[in-house]
Amino acid sequence: MRNLVLLSSVLVLYFASVVLALSPMEFDTQINLSAVNGVVEYNAAFAYPDMEEKGVSFFKNTFGIDVSNGGSRLPPTITYNVITFSGYKVDSARFRGFPTVAGNQDLIMEDSAFYLIINQPTVLHGSFGGRNGTWVAGNSWITFGFYTYKWAQNNSVAFPRVNFFSVMPMFFGPDGSLVIDCVLQSNLWGRGMAKGVSIPRAHPTTGVVTTTLLVTHTFPTELTAIAPKCAVITTEKDTFDEDFVVKWNNVLLSTIRDLKVVPPIASRAMAMVHSAIDEALEDCKKTKNSNFNKCSKATIVSSISHAAHRVLMNLFPTHADCFNAALQRSLECEGCANAATAIARGKRSGVQNADRVLRSRDDDGSQEFVDYEFSNGPMDFQPIWPASPRFPLLPQWPKVTPFAIDDPADYRQGPPPAIGTPQFEQDYQEVFNYGRNESSVRTFDQRRIAWFWEDGPGTATPPGHWMVILQNLIRQRAIVDTYRISALFRLVGVAVADAGIVSWDHKYFYNTFRPETAIKQRDRTSGWFPMLNPTPNFPEYTSGHSTFSAAAARVLSLAFGTDDISFETTSEGYPNHIRRFSRFSDAAKEAGKSRIYGGIHFEYGNVAGFNSGVAVGNTVYNRLCRNGSCLE
Repeated sequence: MRNLVLLSSVLVLYFASVVLALSPMEFDTQINLSAVNGVVEYNAAFAYPDMEEKGVSFFKNTFGIDVSNGGSRLPPTITYNVITFSGYKVDSARFRGFPTVAGNQDLIMEDSAFYLIINQPTVLHGSFGGRNGTWVAGNSWITFGFYTYKWAQNNSVAFPRVNFFSVMPMFFGPDGSLVIDCVLQSNLWGRGMAKGVSIPRAHPTTGVVTTTLLVTHTFPTELTAIAPKCAVITTEKDTFDEDFVVKWNNVLLSTIRDLKVVPPIASRAMAMVHSAIDEALEDCKKTKNSNFNKCSKATIVSSISHAAHRVLMNLFPTHADCFNAALQRSLECEGCANAATAIARGKRSGVQNADRVLRSRDDDGSQEFVDYEFSNGPMDFQPIWPASPRFPLLPQWPKVTPFAIDDPADYRQGPPPAIGTPQFEQDYQEVFNYGRNESSVRTFDQRRIAWFWEDGPGTATPPGHWMVILQNLIRQRAIVDTYRISALFRLVGVAVADAGIVSWDHKYFYNTFRPETAIKQRDRTSGWFPMLNPTPNFPEYTSGHSTFSAAAARVLSLAFGTDDISFETTSEGYPNHIRRFSRFSDAAKEAGKSRIYGGIHFEYGNVAGFNSGVAVGNTVYNRLCRNGSCLE
């Protein structure tokens, strides 16, 4: 009985603190959880229809014991129980193929399992004990069960359930501590492991026993490599109640991560995919309040999926297998079976509108070659040898045709301050002091801000970070209207795409140096180099981070009717850290400031980027959604 009580405290905290100090190159599914007030139910009913059947088979094959009929056939040395617990909170998480999930506004977890306590020495057979059996000491336990992640807002399933089980008994120590060693099996992430220890501690005054648990949950990359890896994102059977616009946004972001797409090109893809989706839904939107010719779910899913698929196939043909599998799985949605006519209707709309978007971008200047020539003016951009390649990034981008604005030159903020002016010297000194790698004045939180917003290669990129923020907002605010969701993604996609063009127009029109060049021109012996190293290989003015973030924040504030929206977000490049904001603009300003802390931008480039981004956001919203028309 003592062990059952002790085990109950372990169960409440079994997944309570998942700490993953492991290389992201080796492990790409990472979860941090804690236990909150929840309900522990003993002698519970099976939470999953197949749990009893699978559990009986597992214990018979692995340990040679029979847990059927409520454990009545077990030897008297083993105590049987089925326990469920709800109340785990996901503090932060990163899942293969999905954007980082922000935190407790998003996910919770529930589990249900067999827990068998071996009270006295017992012979176990099966694959563990072999033909002749193996003696197992008392004071140990074995388990088999499932846990499921759910969206906190509506309690719907977020990811397929995970099976956890012990392949050998786990022992209670003399002090009540418990070594945890379980196997994890997921259809989504493959085979993983849960290893750790729990330690009970008694309060010195009250005597109340609490349990501290340290356990790691890991799914190694080589075991979770799903091919095609983005296909699972659009499977309704796997990701319940997630809107299909969000699912295809995840397919896009997954591809951007995998191919390490640079921010301007990534933002162009975001605008194209979500413009095609939104236009494909237009016919259905017109009849959504009508009883005549109203689109079924199959038509809506088909419109979204064929539009996204068509554009993605054109933009990233190397991932064709992934997109084909994603399309196939999308059309397995609930309501898609025996709906060939409805699916065909959606396909026509999706393909036609995708082709229209693609034709409009055929000669948009994104593929043009520009022979950039370096110059030697006092503030001219210079590459940082030998880290930088010969040519700077995307010198043709100022000539790319915008999606909503007319002429990027209209958004120019004027030249940066000249060397020797008070503004330049102030901003120079700021980045010199705060941006250097071994800064003595930059605080730990400022360093963390620089890492948090870096969004470098292999992440969703700076514009993609705002797509992830939008996903979290949709879940946080329980937005379920597909047409509204589509309009929001299009607004952000077009805003960041045009912001990229405007920022790159500044960069190559003014062609100004980076802080590292400016500092080394003054003192080559300073030993100064930036915290975020190497320095990006394209001109400094203006900051792309500032422009992308300000444009996205502005269209979101206009779409939601206020800038004063509280939200939280995490970083794919700096996991297990959450930052919380009460305004969209606060997040955008912090993203811009992060580049000064990182040592790769001046404050004047940050301010000009922010101001031009806000102006872009205003134009995009007024062109696409004047007076909220696109959100109705």
